[in-house]
Amino acid sequence: MTTMIVITFITINIGKIAKDKTYSGNAADGGAIAGASVSAYAFNYVANANKDEDEKLEGNWNDFEKAMQGYMQNVQNLYDEYVQRSAKTQAHTCAECSSYQGNIERDIKSTLDKIGKENVQGFINQIHQLIKNAWPASNSDADQQSTSESGVIPNYAKLQEDFYIAIRERVHDDQQGQNDLYQNALYAGYIFNLHNDGTSHRLGKINQKLWSAFLKGITVQSVQNGKPETFSYVDGAGRFHIVTAIVNIQAMRTFEVVRTKENRQQIKQHLDESKREAHLAESLVNQARSAYSGGYACTNNPVCCYCHLLCCCGPTCDSGPDTSGDNLMKQADQAMQRALKKARDAEKGLKKGEAETSTGKKDTHDTIIVYIEDITHDRMVDSSDFQFHMGGPIKGMRGDVDVPNFYPPIASNAKASFRGQGNIGPEQKPSHEAQLISAN
Repeated sequence: MTTMIVITFITINIGKIAKDKTYSGNAADGGAIAGASVSAYAFNYVANANKDEDEKLEGNWNDFEKAMQGYMQNVQNLYDEYVQRSAKTQAHTCAECSSYQGNIERDIKSTLDKIGKENVQGFINQIHQLIKNAWPASNSDADQQSTSESGVIPNYAKLQEDFYIAIRERVHDDQQGQNDLYQNALYAGYIFNLHNDGTSHRLGKINQKLWSAFLKGITVQSVQNGKPETFSYVDGAGRFHIVTAIVNIQAMRTFEVVRTKENRQQIKQHLDESKREAHLAESLVNQARSAYSGGYACTNNPVCCYCHLLCCCGPTCDSGPDTSGDNLMKQADQAMQRALKKARDAEKGLKKGEAETSTGKKDTHDTIIVYIEDITHDRMVDSSDFQFHMGGPIKGMRGDVDVPNFYPPIASNAKASFRGQGNIGPEQKPSHEAQLISAN
């Protein structure tokens, strides 16, 4: 009879341990899958935000590239027209007086007016439209505010920066906000872990209220990575119980961001220099215009020697003003060449560069973002459940001594992956899915 009783107790205890192990395993599995599911959503959200569509990162980039190509083509066209008109101006030389003298003078004046007002000033205006209200050296947030007066490059850079910051805050906000997907993933992991650990099936009415209050105290904002969430209670028979959940998800704060080859200040410097060279060319063109219109001194017949621009009234003339004008125009040509080169340097700097690491909101402030290439992460969620339960007391041989009875501690662990297919760049489809990969 004694042997039968012992065997019965052992069978009951083994069954109790097996049941608790099942609960513990379910808790670990549930926490891992839940955390991985929300984490997968976070990565798919970023992958979707990268797509080549309107109001998405790569879509914005493609629109920006088209706009830049248009402006740079206009810059090239204005420069080409400048070269043609400049060559036409310098082709005129001192000539004998003729009935065409007035026409030649008007042609030169008209050409110089067009060079100054249409070509050079137009070139300057195109550059100005690209960088007006651009980034001062202070680079403060106030200086970055988008306005209707923003140039093409600052407006795009601000748009991408704001978008990137919004994505970071949605994925893993430093303030642990309600909409933070990382915090939601932790929260889901902990809640599903605890809801599946079997505790609710063991509780009486009083402890059920304590259990509900404990679960309500776990919020999206309160959970912390790897911090144990523990509930303990004493049941109606005076037995002590404790359950603990731990969820680990690597932080989602390190982004690989593809940027332009050069940063905002470098681009602005190229275009500022382009404007300065064009302004110099404008000044030289105006000086040349004055030189050309200075007239020529005749070597004979000084009586009729009020000469307009190129021709003089005598058989010979002093070509000094003409030579001076040509020299000024050559200097202007060189300045315009430098202006075009600086504009092209800026264009090269705005090409897509390599991916760089970003760990916060402010380290992209001086850059121009193309899109997000990846989030540095192991794509894993680790969930653990620990349980300790006290059994009923065992009577002594004489029945007058209670010996405490403790079940063996139970521990379960599960890992879930949400690896997907490669990185989250715009060429990737949002394909991250939660999958349980180990459980013990």
